[in-house]
Amino acid sequence: MILVDSSVWIDYFRSADTPQVALLGSCFGRTRIAVGDLIAAEVLQGIRDNRPRCIEDGLTLLHSDRDFAPFAKHLGLREAYTQG
Repeated sequence: MILVDSSVWIDYFRSADTPQVALLGSCFGRTRIAVGDLIAAEVLQGIRDNRPRCIEDGLTLLHSDRDFAPFAKHLGLREAYTQG
């Protein structure tokens, strides 16, 4: 398992060409990646992205959070469900 610091996540989301970003990319699907709560908060605070989100792009969201129900009901969020 590898704990990835916010500095690497920020570079990753900015598509920076660094050895750390390359290593992180190679870990996906092969190595367990840990993210601490403070790291996640730092990354989320640093996102300054105005690109459209899932409702605007018509994407389907897979989640397990009932807080999304109003988005589905009133804003047209498409939700994915698993059979179980």
